[in-house]
Amino acid sequence: MNDRIGGFEKKLEEGDGIADFAEQLRVGQELAGMVEDERDFAVIRQLFARASPHMRRLGSLALEAIAHRWYADAAPLALRHLDDGFDWVEYDCMRFFLNQAPLDAATLQRLDDKLARTRNAFITRLAEPGLLALRALAASYEVPMRAVEAKGFRFQLPETWQITREVADAVTFSAPAIDWLEQSKNPCRNEFLLQVVRDVDPAELEELAEVNLEGFGVETTIDHPDLVRYAGSRAMRYGTQETYPTVRIREVRTYRTMLLCMDTKSPLAHLERTLARNLAILDSIQPL
Repeated sequence: MNDRIGGFEKKLEEGDGIADFAEQLRVGQELAGMVEDERDFAVIRQLFARASPHMRRLGSLALEAIAHRWYADAAPLALRHLDDGFDWVEYDCMRFFLNQAPLDAATLQRLDDKLARTRNAFITRLAEPGLLALRALAASYEVPMRAVEAKGFRFQLPETWQITREVADAVTFSAPAIDWLEQSKNPCRNEFLLQVVRDVDPAELEELAEVNLEGFGVETTIDHPDLVRYAGSRAMRYGTQETYPTVRIREVRTYRTMLLCMDTKSPLAHLERTLARNLAILDSIQPL
């Protein structure tokens, strides 16, 4: 990391202190991807302490691209530098929060306060629709449930969710898309997939269920007390390498010669808001 920073600083000096933004952005994103431990993150933090606004912006570009797993370390740094004094650093710090999509009242209030006092038109154009989108997302997590029937099953879903994909043996329901988020790095999608595999050989049913419960790729399993009694039939995971991870709760059930596979998907950042709802969806599923 220090070699990449040193290389950028050398080019900055050779350019008489004028930053090549494309190179600055590329190096910042590379630095974000290189953070593996606290020592690496300290390198990003040290950039913010530099006198040069261009070196601070290298830090803010890295912060803007950093993975969600570093949010607890990165958020206080971004809050502090919302008032860095260099417009583009402040802009990147606002983008950091809008990418990470925090919904806690305290953070949203700090972002509102920054929007109210800024004279930076770029921050205003970014933050006004971005903060409205986050509040719309927060409101969507409070939508009441309604009964739904599909593929021979009855279950409960938020009343605003609609079918977004359907094939012979599967159907996907999704929360309404929020346009601003859809165009961002982190769309914060919430979905439910129901898949029915019929006429399975009873001798193969158990093995097929086990295979469908297994994870895909490099994933982290979340152990939660509410899932203990579903060991072997329900698991909660998220992609370890995802910048903005999606939590998937997968459940499999067998009915004679039929396999039922279900998935709920929601942002890891909003697990506290979505877990009870998503478990309620799975618990509600019953054959007609």
